[in-house]
Amino acid sequence: MGRGKTIIYQDGVFSGECVLESAKPGENRVLPHCLENSVKISKDTKAVITTRASVRISTGIVFDESISSCSTIYTIENQKDESFKLLLEHDHVLGVESKISYHISGDAEGQKYYEMEKLSTGTRLYVNLTKKNNITVEVHETLSNMTKIILSSKSLWLVENIEFDSALSQLVGDEQFAKCISLENEINDCEFRIKEYKSEIDYLDKQTSRVRENLKAAKDVAAPESVSTWVKDLTDSEARIRELNKEIVPACRSQIKNLKTLLDLEYKKISVLWKEKTT
Repeated sequence: MGRGKTIIYQDGVFSGECVLESAKPGENRVLPHCLENSVKISKDTKAVITTRASVRISTGIVFDESISSCSTIYTIENQKDESFKLLLEHDHVLGVESKISYHISGDAEGQKYYEMEKLSTGTRLYVNLTKKNNITVEVHETLSNMTKIILSSKSLWLVENIEFDSALSQLVGDEQFAKCISLENEINDCEFRIKEYKSEIDYLDKQTSRVRENLKAAKDVAAPESVSTWVKDLTDSEARIRELNKEIVPACRSQIKNLKTLLDLEYKKISVLWKEKTT
């Protein structure tokens, strides 16, 4: 059913009008069509608090779980001289997947209440209000969030977090973790050397270009000794460039590949289980 204007009649008498939001088959909607002056409801939503619950590392995968919680407090004041059932729709702050618990304080006819149904954006709650009375309804939401991180040579999560993450403190001094750090350092060293080799290649390319220009411009007027020196420099530079491009840099890249494969295997041997202490 699409969204549209709705006119409400009670016992054939006009009672009010409202906008009916779109609904899927089987869903129902509340139609707030008039104002109830004798019932006052105030809403106070507290800030969302997120804390870490657990960290587990196994077979090269980090499972980092955090728990978010939030409370919304509804203060309801019934000024009517009669009891009636109040329908309260709560929109979930943490999303529809959050777990909900309720606490009611005040006289609400035995404080009996129940969830009518889970809505697309929240929960519908019924409360039995007694006449001339105030009650407080606290809705508490919790949501578990699990972050999955794969430890590998491409992920530095463990290295970057161990210094300030108390959940990982048990790895400080761990022989297996030290082995992984050693491999990380070897990979970094190889990558640094490749950058240096590329800088050397760039320098030699510029040098050989200058030598070729000198030979072209002064081949008929320069002293034979100078020409011989330029030719030797050109030959040596080109030989070094070939050596770097064909042998040294590929060897470093192959070494990095082997080290990363070994590192991925060593990460899978690390085991951590940490849970937040509960009071």
